[in-house]
Amino acid sequence: MDAPANLKQAQRTAAVISGSFIMSVVIYGVVVNVFRVSQAPFEGFVKLAQIELVRIALWAYTAVVLLLIPFMRRVLLTRPPGADERSAAARLSRCAVITNALAETPAVLGFVLVLLNGLYLDFYVLAAVSILLILLYFPRYEAWEEWVKQRP
Repeated sequence: MDAPANLKQAQRTAAVISGSFIMSVVIYGVVVNVFRVSQAPFEGFVKLAQIELVRIALWAYTAVVLLLIPFMRRVLLTRPPGADERSAAARLSRCAVITNALAETPAVLGFVLVLLNGLYLDFYVLAAVSILLILLYFPRYEAWEEWVKQRP
């Protein structure tokens, strides 16, 4: 397989994976709404007395993730001298998957808040943040092609 075809295939695979991350956030939303409807009023499984501290910690962790994503992308996309296009495609794919995993974190944290104390609004906001991050960093072929053409 030649290099441009390899890059295109890697981008398509990364795009499918990104779509899967979006679908996982949607599935969290479906599960949250099933709890909400089937066990109304669902107030969580644990009902922590110190939920505000946990909530603040999880929102702070979300802020850390928001700051971590650009840093991690810079690190992951740093090319060693003499890197070929095949290794560039692998580097871009790896970066896309790690970015998506980090971008999904706010939705997972929101899901935890629902499971603990039934904090739906937190989940909806954090899930929206996750989807926006995934879309923001969605693997676009033109951007990948431009990155590959740049020399270290």
